[in-house]
Amino acid sequence: KEPKPQAAFAFHQWPFLPIGEIGGRPGTQMAATDLFDIDISGIGGHAAMPHAVVDPIVAGAAIVSALQTIAARETSPLDSAVVSVTMFHAGAAYNVIPAGASIGGTIRSLTPAGLHRIRARVKEIVYTTAAAHRCNASISWSPDAYPPTSNDPHLFSWVQTVAADASITNSIDIIQPTMGGEDFAFFAQKIPSVFLALGSGDSQWPAPSDLDLPPGTTFDTTVTVHSPFFVLNELVLQRGVALHAHLALQYIHDNLNTTPLSRRNHNPAKEEF
Repeated sequence: KEPKPQAAFAFHQWPFLPIGEIGGRPGTQMAATDLFDIDISGIGGHAAMPHAVVDPIVAGAAIVSALQTIAARETSPLDSAVVSVTMFHAGAAYNVIPAGASIGGTIRSLTPAGLHRIRARVKEIVYTTAAAHRCNASISWSPDAYPPTSNDPHLFSWVQTVAADASITNSIDIIQPTMGGEDFAFFAQKIPSVFLALGSGDSQWPAPSDLDLPPGTTFDTTVTVHSPFFVLNELVLQRGVALHAHLALQYIHDNLNTTPLSRRNHNPAKEEF
């Protein structure tokens, strides 16, 4: 019989913290997230005769604008909501109004209830706005929306003590929740879990020598994730591997009550981070 997991740990490199620092928080750390695809159907035709067609591009543009009101005008400033349209595809010729358009993006909230509310409003806005422009619309969602990533408070308290050895500040920075989504959240729903942010930010990280760049070349690793200018500060990889091993071994020790793996007052392992 397979042993039941007792705890789970995961990390994400974090350019918003200086290299060597570690961040996290008890409770909700990352948002519930869902993906949407919207298909808009109209009647295509010649660009010189818009009165003879039903333009899905105009309808789509109106939908994109209207969706922004969910966060800007329907959500309390003290609450959380993000609606991001990240894809808009239509047409393939300069002189043709296409028969269809497609839109894609994400919705996010720090609570499942908030995500449900946003999803319902997206449906209403899409259908009614498309109809106002004489178009039809359909929406599809991801089969498994991401729940919020939540750190178990008791386990996080333990991690604060153990993982402090890996931080240059000798502590875990308490960071604000982020609206990013994380599939580790599914593990955290099942067993006590902690998700940490490993600082990788350095505005002048020296370029690795194997890249054959001019001497003195540096990279800015504080650039946000998913940016075309993002550069991974590879120093974070060594720290992440060491911290994974440290947490796993210390958790086994603390829960099986075996011989201590390290002396808390003098920990040689700390020098390896």
